[in-house]
Amino acid sequence: MTVQVDVQVAAAEAAPGAAMIRGWAAAALAHHHDDGRFQGGRRAPSPPQADAELSVRLVDEAEMAQLNQKYRGRDGATNALSFPAELPPGVDAPLLGDIAACPAVIAREADAQGKTTEQHWAHVIVHGVLHLLGYDHAAADEARRMEAMEADILAGLGFPSPYEMPEQSPPGSFAPPTPRSFAPPGTPPGAPLGAFAAPPPGATSFAAT
Repeated sequence: MTVQVDVQVAAAEAAPGAAMIRGWAAAALAHHHDDGRFQGGRRAPSPPQADAELSVRLVDEAEMAQLNQKYRGRDGATNALSFPAELPPGVDAPLLGDIAACPAVIAREADAQGKTTEQHWAHVIVHGVLHLLGYDHAAADEARRMEAMEADILAGLGFPSPYEMPEQSPPGSFAPPTPRSFAPPGTPPGAPLGAFAAPPPGATSFAAT
């Protein structure tokens, strides 16, 4: 399986390097494929050994606040938003979608929750990739399944379970945004996008604990 992660930096705050972000994303994808099952997700599973492409854009608080308001109708910046790709009919491409992450918010949350920033970043990226693959936590059984997967993936990366931390944020901030296209001006209609493709109905945004 070949994993291509396009990391775009549009924030001045400190953030992990592109190689680390790619490694965390690859770990989530590898766990998904190795698991051999797709349980309760919105999308069909990718076949084993399939290639995968996604983008991670690091944004400042102003841009994240705009995205949060536009796609979730909520004020202020959140830590991350996940936008699964919607490909035109007949287009066979390994695009999973995009994750927008805010380094400033992630750093503050890590400090408030008593985590290292690296640990919290790993969780945010893993959680976002699982959303791109179709996993969700709207129902209690889905939440337990997704949390267990995250804990397994993070354990493989050398991090403790984020759901056993004493100062974790309460769940419930994972609301679906209004489907709109993130295509840059001038993009031909229906063109497959490597960054910020249009999220389909039911696309999931998230703020990881």
